[in-house]
Amino acid sequence: MKIVFISFHGPFFIGGCERVSSRDKQIVIIGNGGAGLSAIRAIRSVDQTSSITLLSSEDCFAYSPIATTYYIAGKITRDQLFLTDESFYRKHNVQILLKKKVLEIDPGRAFVVIEGNRERIPYDELLIATGASPILPTGSQNRRTFSLRTLDDAERILTSLSFASNAVILGGGLVALQLAQTLRNRGIEITVVVASDHILSRNVDEETSSLVRREMENQGISCHFGAEALSVERSRGKIQVELSTGTILSASFILSGKGVKPNLLQGPLSTNEDMAADDHMRTHLENIFAAGDVSLVTHLISGQRERLANWPNACYQGWIAGLNMAGVDARLEGLLNQNVTHLFGLRLASLGIFKPPFEEGTEVLRWSDEAQKVYRKLFLHKGRIIGAVLVNRIEDIGLIRNLIVRRIDVSKEKLKTANLLSSPSLHRVARPW
Repeated sequence: MKIVFISFHGPFFIGGCERVSSRDKQIVIIGNGGAGLSAIRAIRSVDQTSSITLLSSEDCFAYSPIATTYYIAGKITRDQLFLTDESFYRKHNVQILLKKKVLEIDPGRAFVVIEGNRERIPYDELLIATGASPILPTGSQNRRTFSLRTLDDAERILTSLSFASNAVILGGGLVALQLAQTLRNRGIEITVVVASDHILSRNVDEETSSLVRREMENQGISCHFGAEALSVERSRGKIQVELSTGTILSASFILSGKGVKPNLLQGPLSTNEDMAADDHMRTHLENIFAAGDVSLVTHLISGQRERLANWPNACYQGWIAGLNMAGVDARLEGLLNQNVTHLFGLRLASLGIFKPPFEEGTEVLRWSDEAQKVYRKLFLHKGRIIGAVLVNRIEDIGLIRNLIVRRIDVSKEKLKTANLLSSPSLHRVARPW
């Protein structure tokens, strides 16, 4: 059976896909997020008869972790978080086992071991889509120290708002600042502690970081830069955070947004390097695939192995893994880091390579309009766009992404004609890096 299609997760072409086997299989998927759900859809698009067993460490159906800040903000209900219900798994003929944590994998005998009664689940094809967990500071076992990664985390934060007057947020990344914005809008005094010298250091360039910081501070959020949390302790009903700078902060509760670590499993796939996936999403072990935040994949531009953790990338990886588990030869053509968000009244978008070091010959084109709070920067190498950072005019992020992915040769004149980065009201500044 030959399948030719365009992935719904981005402008990637996968042609000449061949179904190489029709034997019914036992397929096991560990993880009930974007990668796992997409794998199920992909499998059932070509294989209606193989058995699928999905294992989830949580006790609920799939939901959107991206939307948990909206739930905390009161903009959506709990029910609106969920992406699936029982009918999805029934429709796709999936046996779902909730609240089942996998202890280890035995690839030699092809089964996974579940905690508790150490039940063994056999497989012919296995997908590891276990995601990632937050990095927590020393003392985080305290019941007033939270992160935001799961629905349970969101519920605990909501419960704490009834007694909270102020909070300390550790980290200056997207999740940390989304939390800062949400809680500030609910009347909580916020202090953000950042290890580097600017916020969003992994998400935008320094100029954009400065723009966001200014809006943050205008909304009454204070920041401590170049500081790490050394310890977190409870004292007299408050949480005390000791910083590496010697400062001690007191708060009703602490929120950690200092990044994540992959949820690795015991056994032969217990290190970061073990979770490197090829363009079929296969690991180095036969019949074992990896997708989502737990996996290392190839960056489309740099060619380096990275964790490109976001929901669309996880879904795309899961789709490719699912097709291959179903016997279809489908290939991933590389992925991009990409973020689109709304923070402190600013719409932000970034993708590709937008921070040094750059290869020789990289040019940076910058447009800005301070009055309109518009800022746009393109990064070109040998006539091709390799990255972009956009503020408040981000509608064409999809077009820019398409130019990057397809490696289309552009010129400054073409960019001006296409109105990609400028408009009559904007002043253009072009300069070499």
